[in-house]
Amino acid sequence: MKKQFKIFCIILCGTFIVSCTDDDELIGDTDQKTNVDQKSLASDRDALIDIYEANPGNTLNWGFSLEINFWEGVTVENGRVTRLYLFGKGLSVIPDTIYKLNQLRYLNLSNNMITELTIYIGKLQKLENFIMQNNPIESLPNTLCILKSLYWLDFNYSFLETLPECLGNLESLNLLYLNNNSITTIPESVGNLENLTTLLLNNNSITTIPQSVGKLGNLRVLHLSHNSITSIPESLGYLKSLEWLNLVYNSITTLPKSIGNLSSLNWLDLRSNPIMALPESLGNLKDLDGLYLTNSLLASLPESIGDLDNLQDLYLSNNLLSILPESLGDLDSLISLHLDNNSIAALPVSLSNLSNLSILNVQNNNLIAIPQEVCDLETTQGTTIYTDPEVVCN
Repeated sequence: MKKQFKIFCIILCGTFIVSCTDDDELIGDTDQKTNVDQKSLASDRDALIDIYEANPGNTLNWGFSLEINFWEGVTVENGRVTRLYLFGKGLSVIPDTIYKLNQLRYLNLSNNMITELTIYIGKLQKLENFIMQNNPIESLPNTLCILKSLYWLDFNYSFLETLPECLGNLESLNLLYLNNNSITTIPESVGNLENLTTLLLNNNSITTIPQSVGKLGNLRVLHLSHNSITSIPESLGYLKSLEWLNLVYNSITTLPKSIGNLSSLNWLDLRSNPIMALPESLGNLKDLDGLYLTNSLLASLPESIGDLDNLQDLYLSNNLLSILPESLGDLDSLISLHLDNNSIAALPVSLSNLSNLSILNVQNNNLIAIPQEVCDLETTQGTTIYTDPEVVCN
């Protein structure tokens, strides 16, 4: 009995010693982690103070006597700075020490006077959203291309003239906003951005769309208005997810047959291009609900235009149209039809089939009369018809 009691005591004491030792190690680990967190937060604070001191006359409104989580535009999570919102704070310089903010996920430096990005921006490997609208930046450092977590990159309203070829390395990029710059060329590597859903390049000086754009299988929105583009590559037809295509104010004269392969397209805006003809394949765009071709050089329309079952808005103002296909009357979903400022001499009777039509504008054409059946839409369907005063119903 005494022997058994002795063994039990030894086991119990041994367990107590081990248990105490484990607790001591746990406390030691916690203390060590706390020290690391405090050092990291202090490093973040130093980086923020460097931004403040590098920009005399800034309007950051940071009180150095306060903890940084109380500083305007600074978000601290789990002891680290994760978000910086420094919109319009009179900044002109981002110091190299920004690399210390290595847990930063969101950085907004819009509406400042920053002319150059430090190469150390590439150290922000956790960065997901980088917004730099309205800064006079002329170029981007190649180190930007190693931000593997980047989801949204926004340099709208800057002075960019070129884009780095390595841009295609941003494998997580979903949103790329580059409106209102002076960009002349889209790098071929853009085709490697397989997760890209939105590409905005309005108001630049681009002349060519690279063939590689056709590899952007997840792209849903493509805006290239107000550029100097002369043609659309056949590869654009591979963009099966594309829903919005904006090519307003370019120099495009023809559309590729492959445009009919854009099976998800809802909105096609081609206003103010010298387009002279439309391909028959246009009728394959079964999901299209808006087609805008104002201020072009169209003399005729393909018969297949009547196959656009979901089309609601059709703008054909300011063209050279003289005759309209009967198939226009098959557009059962059409709500507004704009045919003003053309050379149309007669309207097809089939337009009377447009039971959902709300607006029909045929002003400034060569019309003398409109078929009575079409005029009756005003009373039977509540359609508003805009005509010249001398045009009668017949």
